[in-house]
Amino acid sequence: MTKSVSNCSTLLRFYQQNCTSCSSSLRRNYSQKVKSKNPDVARFVRRQLDDEYVRYARMHDYRARSAFKLLQLNEKLKIISEGDTVIDVGAAPGSWCQVLSEIIFPDKLKPGKRQGYILGVDIQSSNIASKKADITRPATHAELRRRLNGRTLDVVLSDMAPSPTGDHYTDHYRIIALCRCLLGLITSENAPIPLKENGNFLCKIWDGVYEKEFTDELKKHFRRVRGIKPDASRNESSEKYLYAHGFIKRL
Repeated sequence: MTKSVSNCSTLLRFYQQNCTSCSSSLRRNYSQKVKSKNPDVARFVRRQLDDEYVRYARMHDYRARSAFKLLQLNEKLKIISEGDTVIDVGAAPGSWCQVLSEIIFPDKLKPGKRQGYILGVDIQSSNIASKKADITRPATHAELRRRLNGRTLDVVLSDMAPSPTGDHYTDHYRIIALCRCLLGLITSENAPIPLKENGNFLCKIWDGVYEKEFTDELKKHFRRVRGIKPDASRNESSEKYLYAHGFIKRL
């Protein structure tokens, strides 16, 4: 089936009109199989089966439901364009890189005419063309410079998050710390992640007391900053994305 990344809303409407009955049948069959399993496992499976974006992702061969977060964010904000050079930090399991490939290298382009570059980085292996690495380590910074090979970036994306502890304050503090680290790699002297003048930055955070402080930091380096929660984010989740547009390069 052909996917259209140019209009995420159209893609979702197509699913709703054509695949609802099939999904209902799948939920009924699967629910019988998980009744006797560990309650936590059963709860997770039920949530997955009831999640429309999990079904959308499976139907369209995306590796995770998070693909639709990026599709919706890009449809609304126009973050990424054909031919861009982009780094995706926290890339595993690879769904954002799939979306990036569709946007940056559309099918209409012949292989010899394609421009752009995608570099995925994650501490976990994603089984895609990416670098398995810890973005906080100096050795990773040197490897990023090598792989970028003089390229400057149009967009820096981050969907990375620390392993949750269950304590909201701790988890919020840790994800903000990761985002600060990434911002430092963009804004420092001899930046390992060289963002172009007027480039874009998008990072995931969880709501909390340090959000405003970090937003103010972003405003020192970008012309516009806003928070946004895509429809594909679960209602009960505290996650949102900070989008910073118009990077100001310091001479």
